[in-house]
Amino acid sequence: MRVSHFALPLALGAALSAVGYGCNSPTLPLPPPAESVEVTQEGSFAIVSGPRFAVEPYALVTAYNDRTRSGTVAQANADGVFSLRIEALPGDAIELWQRVGNSPPAIVVKVPSTP
Repeated sequence: MRVSHFALPLALGAALSAVGYGCNSPTLPLPPPAESVEVTQEGSFAIVSGPRFAVEPYALVTAYNDRTRSGTVAQANADGVFSLRIEALPGDAIELWQRVGNSPPAIVVKVPSTP
């Protein structure tokens, strides 16, 4: 059986391309907070809290209410417990997500100095 002199370089090129693609592909995002999160109403605000292991330890937990176009951020403790207060009425949907360290990466902007 005769192997083409092009077969080995093509196979090697394909293998290197696959490795390079794997290194450049984005990492998987952190999972959203656990479904065990509780929400209670306090006047025109909602108190959103997560029990142990609801999020990663020391994660920044962000809540956003699309109706009010407002949000808030709280930091979880070492056990992944968090609590935050956000303006919300009954029936509002509040989006939650977590961030640990630099994952996912952020865009940083600076507020300009006043002249």
